[in-house]
Amino acid sequence: AKVYEATYRIPKAIEYYQLAASLAHNPVNASRLYEQVGTCYVKLGKHSDARRSFEYALQLNPDNITASFALQQFER
Repeated sequence: AKVYEATYRIPKAIEYYQLAASLAHNPVNASRLYEQVGTCYVKLGKHSDARRSFEYALQLNPDNITASFALQQFER
């Protein structure tokens, strides 16, 4: 997923981050992956999808500071 993201193939990166999250064995790792999904959606300008991804990341791990900060940016 990171390679796709780095080469600006964002939709493919989202697909693989979501796949990895579905296979994650613990919520902390899944949360980090959904945080990455949110970041990719921001890059595509899909802010409602990004918000949902960050919210889900926080549901999985309420201590995910990066996802929390990203959501705060939408409040501004």
